[in-house]
Amino acid sequence: MKLETPSRRIGIVLFEDEVVLKGDCCSNVINIRGNDLNDFDKMFNTSMGFGSSIMQNNLSQSFDNLKKSVQDLQTGGITALGPGLVCSLGLAAGCPGSKVIICTDGLANKGLGNVEGSMNEGTIKFYDRCCDVAVENGISISVVTIKGNACKVEMLGPLTDRTAGTITRVDPASLNFGDITKEEMIATHVELKMLLHSGLAIRNEDKKNLSNDGSLLKKSIGNVTKRNQTIIEYRLKSGKEL
Repeated sequence: MKLETPSRRIGIVLFEDEVVLKGDCCSNVINIRGNDLNDFDKMFNTSMGFGSSIMQNNLSQSFDNLKKSVQDLQTGGITALGPGLVCSLGLAAGCPGSKVIICTDGLANKGLGNVEGSMNEGTIKFYDRCCDVAVENGISISVVTIKGNACKVEMLGPLTDRTAGTITRVDPASLNFGDITKEEMIATHVELKMLLHSGLAIRNEDKKNLSNDGSLLKKSIGNVTKRNQTIIEYRLKSGKEL
């Protein structure tokens, strides 16, 4: 990445029993801990406020500091993944086309988004809100998990599906962030509109996105990469519908 995209800005956010905003690793870190790990708005706004000061340097300037920070990483027993995600979204907000890459070897088990044990409605709503915030800000979310470890991929899947990200299960020895960041987003805030002949109706879509007796579809797609595809199904209307 240093050679191919030296002007790219990369930041690091650590999440264990607290969240540490290291950014480009060229300035002071910001620690978020305690009850703040359960306050979505406070974490998001705090991270967004510090974004300009801890994400100033591009990769050509910050590479050595970033490399040392990654090499010095040590794993712990707590995984505040949800708070780490919120803070990462805050850092990336205001820069459409940004990517958040979650790297984890365990379950989210502290703060918002805790999926240890059974998943409840509050947890599902939390991850839905993360998706909404990412789409609104043109941010894609990708997830990298370690083979042989449980991290409830089924809970994290919608994060990648709705934001044009990817899920990758890797052997730590073969992890290559260059491959994950290579796919560029080609558009954000994409809206799809499809109008059919009045004798046809779109099917298998949310009714709130349909009008004209089912012949008109309007829905938000959000972020788009070259690999994105959208399939729309339709049917002939019955005689009673015409």
